[in-house]
Amino acid sequence: IPPSLSFIIYGSVTGVSVGQLFMAGVMPGVILLAAFMVVATLMPTGQAVRLGPAADLPLEPEKMRSPPRSSVINILPLVLLIGWVLGSIYMGWATPSESAASGCLGAIVLALLLRRLSVKTFVTTLEATVRVSTPLLFLLAAAALFSTALSRSGMLRDISDWILVDLGLGPVEIVVATVLFYILLGMFMDGISMMVVTLPLTFPVIEAAGFDGVWFGVVVTLLVEIGLITPPVGLNLFVIAGAAEQPVERSFVGVIP
Repeated sequence: IPPSLSFIIYGSVTGVSVGQLFMAGVMPGVILLAAFMVVATLMPTGQAVRLGPAADLPLEPEKMRSPPRSSVINILPLVLLIGWVLGSIYMGWATPSESAASGCLGAIVLALLLRRLSVKTFVTTLEATVRVSTPLLFLLAAAALFSTALSRSGMLRDISDWILVDLGLGPVEIVVATVLFYILLGMFMDGISMMVVTLPLTFPVIEAAGFDGVWFGVVVTLLVEIGLITPPVGLNLFVIAGAAEQPVERSFVGVIP
């Protein structure tokens, strides 16, 4: 569901419109949400777990059902900011990069208006942004170099011809093989690295087979998410197990559905 980091990485590597990917991801995201809700409702709950200090706070069901007006007002600026960032992309008013820049500016303005911006907060935010963004930018730069090298060497054309002509695989068979490939790879790699390394190879083949790049972006994103919850290296499973202070084997069993 937008703004999805996987879509941004996919669009950066393949050149597919990030705005179109965002729009294409809404309905699959809603379907997944409904599916997760059904599974969570039907599954036996088992033993309850405590997720950190917040679990010790007393809950008042009647207040949880009817949040105070002040709570709604507090989150309204954030909702408006998200609406502006995504809406400007959907309406075609700005590119994803321009929309992100306007979102940063909007966040600074909101912090000033709410009197929550200080020099220390601003510097801390910049440092956190650099720590998160720098590895991604190096990965994307390496992916661009890798893709260009493959293209100019003629290897991509040779790989496409080998799969489509020599092996004689049909479009459906290519998609099935790609799905199995990403699921197996997801057992051992994190999602972003997996996309950066493989897309320069798989995207031209899928495109040569006649499939739409936006559609394939949604498929790859879903496969990456599956990889993040697939043992033995499902990163999300280790995060949840650590937060719940439970053995990771319980997460492995619980994620089967």
